[in-house]
Amino acid sequence: MISALIFSMNRVENVVRLAEKIRPYVDEIVIVDSSNKKNRKILEERLKDDKIRIYWFPPAGMADLYYKIGLELCSNEWVIHLDDDEDPSEDLLIDLRTLIEKFGEKYKIFRVLRGSKKKQRIFRIFNKNYIIPTGVIHRTWAAKTNEILDLEEKYFIHHPDYLSLRDFTKTFRKYAVVESYQYGYKILATIYKDYIKYQNPKSVYRKIFKKFFEWTSRFSRKVSFMISATLYNFYFFFVGVKGKEPLRAFLYALFIQYELMRSFGKKYEIWLRMWEEGDPIKYAGMDSVENFNKIAEKLDPENGLKNFVALMERKV
Repeated sequence: MISALIFSMNRVENVVRLAEKIRPYVDEIVIVDSSNKKNRKILEERLKDDKIRIYWFPPAGMADLYYKIGLELCSNEWVIHLDDDEDPSEDLLIDLRTLIEKFGEKYKIFRVLRGSKKKQRIFRIFNKNYIIPTGVIHRTWAAKTNEILDLEEKYFIHHPDYLSLRDFTKTFRKYAVVESYQYGYKILATIYKDYIKYQNPKSVYRKIFKKFFEWTSRFSRKVSFMISATLYNFYFFFVGVKGKEPLRAFLYALFIQYELMRSFGKKYEIWLRMWEEGDPIKYAGMDSVENFNKIAEKLDPENGLKNFVALMERKV
């Protein structure tokens, strides 16, 4: 039995097309939607199907915070996660059930190629008992196991690249705000959490970074975070340059650095509290439907970034 888990916001046509495409290949489709009232109504009218369940929650600035709730809403152990702007290959859908039946005993997570021209392998098909929703932007899912299978190249999820600098700038200005509230947690996760071994940066860099962080922390932990956040930011800037996107990498690093320096003291305190809670999802009160429903009604039904800041600053 397989659940498809889709996260959506104000992309009705995309979601309808995606749901209709994957419907024959899964046992249920769970849609976690944060659309405005008008689009929510249209979506519900167009996807009236016993196999499809739509749950609406206010936008939280990033879909990643809803991943744990999404898993809770899925009835089956095996899940394929898709966003509303993605398109799984025909081979992936046709062979999905066979892949799970054939390899599901030995492997608990399947890594799938995702992207357009530049594809990266990410966790998108998994037994939900062996996956960790991190709630961290660009570090979406993490593994509880080494039993990970890289699927063949024909099994991919198409995702459009940013077509223009204007689109990129608009999106990543928002991401920079989100990053600034999470960077300290990401630093600590990079050097202390085992699951980061499945993601960047490489082990040798993490070890060097850990020694530097611990050495500078002896003098001032706050200053250590400030320096480490800047170094961490520049590391990913050079990753972007290596990926032959110097202008976009520079702009993103600049946006992040600006947001990091704004109210740094406040964000530093948030990073520490977030780490004490164990993960950003729990910190935001979004570790279960029951917990989140207690605060969801206090959030703006349409302004996700405003809601994200409110959740991070504990203003709800």
